Amino acid sequence: MQRRLAAILAADVVGYTRLMGEDQQGTLAALRQLRHELFEPAVTNHNGNVVKRMGDGWIVEFASIFDAVNCGQDIQGSLVNHETIHLRVGVHSGEVVFEDDDVFGEGVNVAARLEELAEPGEVLISDTAHNSLDGKAAGRFSNGGPQQLKNVARAVTVWRWPETSEIVLSSSEPENPELPSKPSIAVLPFDNYVRRRRTGIFR
Repeated sequence: MQRRLAAILAADVVGYTRLMGEDQQGTLAALRQLRHELFEPAVTNHNGNVVKRMGDGWIVEFASIFDAVNCGQDIQGSLVNHETIHLRVGVHSGEVVFEDDDVFGEGVNVAARLEELAEPGEVLISDTAHNSLDGKAAGRFSNGGPQQLKNVARAVTVWRWPETSEIVLSSSEPENPELPSKPSIAVLPFDNYVRRRRTGIFR
């Protein structure tokens, strides 16, 4: 058993069960694309380590809270215009325990609870994580107020990114949508948000 302090990012796919019910093959193809083209490359670029994979989610460990937060923002930014896959992301910094190829502890518990509270496309971070960021990075988040998270003794102040008006998911439907004859899943390329954020070019 190993114990250490770490920044933990928890992420899961929004509406996974519904997507699988509508089009299992298409959903699995979209998830494979997400893993190989976006999620795992972003984790590597931000010096993270995927410590647990579920069918529709991940637990990722980082040595730096700054890397964890930037990774979450880059992944969410790249998914803005995707028609199929959207994620919820939670980030917390705390103690984790590694045992028998699994990970436990307060760091994982709080990150997972924050992920559950997140709206599609959001990154939620704890007050502990927010206090560890510099002023510029912390300023990107809005205060969501204290929350009593399940199985967490203290109330945790939640910080949200982005501002509501900053990201509009492409899944928003028009007032009178035309329904297809049967459900379908589109596997589309992911937006290169990471490159645009680094160069300052947003179109």
